[in-house]
Amino acid sequence: MKHHHAGALTAERRTEREDVERAMFAASRALMDLDEVELRVKQAMRRAPHTQPVLDPVLDRLDDTRRRISLGERILARWWKRGQERRWQDESQADR
Repeated sequence: MKHHHAGALTAERRTEREDVERAMFAASRALMDLDEVELRVKQAMRRAPHTQPVLDPVLDRLDDTRRRISLGERILARWWKRGQERRWQDESQADR
């Protein structure tokens, strides 16, 4: 078993941190994409009011999707915070 300097991350913990950060970034980008799609749908509805019955459910689906992604984003933020608090070490090492 290799010993690491205090504060040094193992490859596994570095990968864990990078995975959480990549997922947080992906969730953030997905929310921005949803905002853009919502804007485009609303623009289409203003330009062609007859599309409203077809596009209103799309806006509802976007809201549902935004809520689900936001929930995932909050969970990832908690994981990231816990990782930061323990300096991305194993739980047993973080107490040392």
